[in-house]
Amino acid sequence: MAVKCVNCGLLALRDAETENVCEVTESTRSSGTHKSSRGSTTDAKVFCFAKSPAFQAPPETTSRDMRSARGYLHPVVTIINDDRACNQFQEWIPGKSPKEHEDMPQVAETHRIAADAERRDIEFREATEQRIVKWRAEDKEWREGVEANIDRRHHANYFANFLLALLGAVIALIGSKLLPWQ
Repeated sequence: MAVKCVNCGLLALRDAETENVCEVTESTRSSGTHKSSRGSTTDAKVFCFAKSPAFQAPPETTSRDMRSARGYLHPVVTIINDDRACNQFQEWIPGKSPKEHEDMPQVAETHRIAADAERRDIEFREATEQRIVKWRAEDKEWREGVEANIDRRHHANYFANFLLALLGAVIALIGSKLLPWQ
């Protein structure tokens, strides 16, 4: 894929005064010069933070070497605007450091993994809830069956006890007629 370093967040700059690595600002990307941490304007020392082999470092120049000819572009601007094939390209987000741009794929992967884990967790909870509803329905059906069996046995026992009591009463009546109690 043809990309331009000027649009890449991994394009980094080494401050001329402190040697700290920092973001390449919009003005540096368009002019090729950098205002150092102490306020002096110097040629931008840009490099690829990811050390991409596709990046070609600009030649060492000084502002004195530049010609003021019409249409002249600073060598840094020319190089970072060239099309190149680079698999390390990260879309530039102003205000983010090259390190933050370098970490973005890992952060995105972490977010994707977290989202997948959350999705699986939701699916698991929904499946568990469905199983619980099913188990509760089966449990209710089983309890109702058990209660119906208990009721049938209770009624059967009640009827048997009634018949035994009735039989006992009949036998007692018959026995009282056959045996004199005097």
